[in-house]
Amino acid sequence: MTTAAGDRDNWYERDDQPAGSRAPWRWLPLVVGLIVFEITLNPMLAVALACFRFGDADFATAWWLLRRDPLRRRSYACAGFHVAWGFTRILTMAIVAMLLGSVLVVVVAAAFQAPMMFLFDQVMAALITILVAGVACLVSSSIAMAVAAFGRLKIWVSPTTHEARKAQRWPPLPEIMPPPEANRVMSALAISSILALPASFVVIGMFSKWAGASDQTFKILLSLIGAIEMVGLTALLVVLNSRIVARRPSECWQDEVPVPRP
Repeated sequence: MTTAAGDRDNWYERDDQPAGSRAPWRWLPLVVGLIVFEITLNPMLAVALACFRFGDADFATAWWLLRRDPLRRRSYACAGFHVAWGFTRILTMAIVAMLLGSVLVVVVAAAFQAPMMFLFDQVMAALITILVAGVACLVSSSIAMAVAAFGRLKIWVSPTTHEARKAQRWPPLPEIMPPPEANRVMSALAISSILALPASFVVIGMFSKWAGASDQTFKILLSLIGAIEMVGLTALLVVLNSRIVARRPSECWQDEVPVPRP
């Protein structure tokens, strides 16, 4: 354990464990996806597993925080936001895969004058992955937001925590101080707010269909809920920005950093 005089943000301790920066298991989803495709010829599973590869760093960091952080509510909040970011990355790659698959469907149909069903399966797999990742991102970020708000915590989430995990350094304070905008908490909340709007529309649509509401009533209800939700989410983000977003990493792990003795 070492202490940098006068600078709380450069203090940390290292666990006596090897770093995992080049862990081969990170490529496991791609390898498994290729094997699944070769064995089953099912492109849907292959696409889903390939997209999962792009969120594994955040999932690994979330698991590490749950095991390493002695303050349980902080570990849940930080891990929840990392999980949300992992699913955001999966969502992004699934959107890219769906767009590329759609382009291939059009090109192949124009060139061969016949649809190729495995391409449709790939597009469908990407679409399902988008839906699942979107819901998972919304749920995980909402739980993390609630834990941080009720626990009165300042949360810091950034790639520097991945570096601390690889180096087995605790608390996960960066050796070079990042700017405040490097914190991705508000970005995760903003993405979840965007996802919440279509999710609520789907729920309202299912309820309206079950209740037998008319088309006009359904449109008015959607417009009203959409307007209220946009105003409410905007106000919520403004409040949370001042309450749970750390401006520097030491605000998140301040109880782990000893004050240097004079």
